[in-house]
Amino acid sequence: MLTAMIVGVFNESYLWMKSAKELGYTIIATHPIDIKDKYYYQDTKDYIDYFYTVSYDDKFKLLEIAKKHEINLVICHPSSNDATMTSAYINTELGLKGVDINSANIACNKLEFYKFLEKNQLPCPSFTFRLDNIDLNTIKFPCVVKPAFGAGSVGVKVIQSLSELKKFIQTKKYDYGYSLSKSHDDFYIVQDYVIGQKIMGCHSVVHEGKLKIFGRTYRYLNQEHNKLPYCYGQEFITTYDEITPKTSNAIEHLIKKLGVNNTPFDLEILLDENNDIISFIELNLRPAEKAFNHISGRNGYEYCIKEQVKLGTDLNCDFSEIGENKTYIGVKYFAFHPGIIKKIQWPETPSTCVFFKTKLQENSVITDLWNVNIAVENGSMILIDSSDKQIKQTFNDFYKNIIVEYQ
Repeated sequence: MLTAMIVGVFNESYLWMKSAKELGYTIIATHPIDIKDKYYYQDTKDYIDYFYTVSYDDKFKLLEIAKKHEINLVICHPSSNDATMTSAYINTELGLKGVDINSANIACNKLEFYKFLEKNQLPCPSFTFRLDNIDLNTIKFPCVVKPAFGAGSVGVKVIQSLSELKKFIQTKKYDYGYSLSKSHDDFYIVQDYVIGQKIMGCHSVVHEGKLKIFGRTYRYLNQEHNKLPYCYGQEFITTYDEITPKTSNAIEHLIKKLGVNNTPFDLEILLDENNDIISFIELNLRPAEKAFNHISGRNGYEYCIKEQVKLGTDLNCDFSEIGENKTYIGVKYFAFHPGIIKKIQWPETPSTCVFFKTKLQENSVITDLWNVNIAVENGSMILIDSSDKQIKQTFNDFYKNIIVEYQ
């Protein structure tokens, strides 16, 4: 009997469960809370055969459930780092393919990831320390503070001075940027603020020891549109530029030393003006979002997702068609100047838009914080087109026509 387990259900999990179903698997799903009130429940419910409400932290209970159902596949779409850790624990305990606990312990903890980079002479910030165990007067400014187990830039803040750092530590307020993602053992780190030209998202898999990069995106830093009167944001644009030998060798070295195998991963890398690596930022041992699978080849994103699910099985994986067609994708997260919205009017969505969502309305409060949760509430858009230049122009036309009035 083929039985698969997914630890953590999220808005795109139905695609991964659907692929496992098509491969003949019964689906065991777990989540820390009942998901019936979640917006993604309707998409996922028809694929779930058994559901359990269990905390990510209760790995022994989750392992017990896995053994009860005799699972032979952990679906590689956990929704957070703690879910990744638990998935890796189950894989290791049951001897299954996929991410293992040793790799997860390093990749999911930013302090351990930095130590790993430093030990293996891989590009990294000049310093990373645990914030609650250092002499604050030795810190160089500006610096970055971030939760060790966080993701999506939640709780990440650039600090300009010692007085600002002390205020951050003493207040511990969310509205000042402080946010720990795990109640029992999460902690803050302080890190050198490394300056670069762009951030490359490297969406990849390792199959039987071989690295395959199937999608890359750039997020350009200090973009001109950040200076517009009302709206600015972050853009992820597909790139087909060749990875430089320096960067490629560093990625290969990282994967080899970490021992990652038979798993998708999403790697963020800071690059200079020559596209050479300055520093690794973070490594997520889980697949990229569905948006990035649109650039996977002529069979589309469902083909790419199914092949990634098969990484944890004994089935043959075929990534040969990935990247055959040069389709460009742009992902935009909108952000707004702080204040209370009196009126907001969005222009008509362009024909190349495959996704647009916002929660902003009259009386919505805009904070000066920036993270993935706030970005999703403010608004996000995905465009697909035949050129990155056209995508940038479409974004530009769209956000220039957003009408925003503040109280």
